[in-house]
Amino acid sequence: MYINQVHKILNKLGKSTTLEDSCIKENAAPYENFYILKKDKDKWVYGLFMVERQNNPYLEITKEFDTEVEGAKHFLLDRLSSFYFLEKFQLFVMEHEELDLGGPTFDHSKLFKAMSILGIPASLFVLGQSQVKNRAIMLEKGDETRFDCLFCQR
Repeated sequence: MYINQVHKILNKLGKSTTLEDSCIKENAAPYENFYILKKDKDKWVYGLFMVERQNNPYLEITKEFDTEVEGAKHFLLDRLSSFYFLEKFQLFVMEHEELDLGGPTFDHSKLFKAMSILGIPASLFVLGQSQVKNRAIMLEKGDETRFDCLFCQR
């Protein structure tokens, strides 16, 4: 996967990006920070371009990659994750306050209810290794407000 493919995918989904010679970046309002992946000599660098409240904007590099393919995949997954969290997940949490997602009363039964609302079959989730039949996401209680997900296959 290359930056031109990532550019097409993100724009098709509604996450606006700009593609230049050896660079892909998020489109942001003027004077707002944005993420960028660009070629820098023999490496590809990914990071947050700091513009807000800066007299001299600069790139805060968070990752470096040897190839365009590695960098493009990271850019795509990171920006998709952020996009879906902001556009879908937060909206879902606000629309379904009764589930208390991330709150002290959130438990596995509320998780299964949330999955049902989203149209995700409960058969994809199991609570213990003994319940894994084929492929599944195994949930383990991390602490009082967190579940850890493990991907299992038999």
